[in-house]
Amino acid sequence: MCWWFLRRRSSALVIRFDSTEGFALYFRIAFIWGSLSLFWIIPIFWASGLYSRYWRYASVDEMTALAVGTAGAWVASVFVFFGIAYPLGFVPTGFPRSIPIVQGLITMLGVVATRLSLRVVFEFSNRLATEGKMKRVLIGGAGVAGSMIVKELKKNPQLGREPAGFVDDDPRKMGLSIHGVKVLGTLGDYG
Repeated sequence: MCWWFLRRRSSALVIRFDSTEGFALYFRIAFIWGSLSLFWIIPIFWASGLYSRYWRYASVDEMTALAVGTAGAWVASVFVFFGIAYPLGFVPTGFPRSIPIVQGLITMLGVVATRLSLRVVFEFSNRLATEGKMKRVLIGGAGVAGSMIVKELKKNPQLGREPAGFVDDDPRKMGLSIHGVKVLGTLGDYG
């Protein structure tokens, strides 16, 4: 994990200079900055619950924790850089001030991508394992309860049921998709 954080600092330098020229010039300070930033980024991630989540079942709550954790780490990095390191002369003259900004974007992208990839791999492997073995069912009602049923069926392929679509009498829901399952018609159409 530490190596990944240090690499994103290096990536921020390469992106900022659009070449490896600036990278060579400022690599040492970027390495030191990357090492020091672990002292506030890891506790912020821990406090926001990023290390105690089961990413295989990531939901809106996990996405909120990701947003809060990465934004908090980014704000802390910008504060330490511009509020402490830069004014006190710990950053050499000419070192790009955009590095904490670029590094924050790379951190957000990297953390979100790694966490969500676990969910995507799990979902994809479940679908492959149960392909062709599932009985397709219609879900009556495209409201909260119907949404919960679809989520449950998708999470638990061992139930042997796959949602084929929703039926709902609300004309505003016709043709919409909820959790990737389309509202096909009314109860009367299929009843």
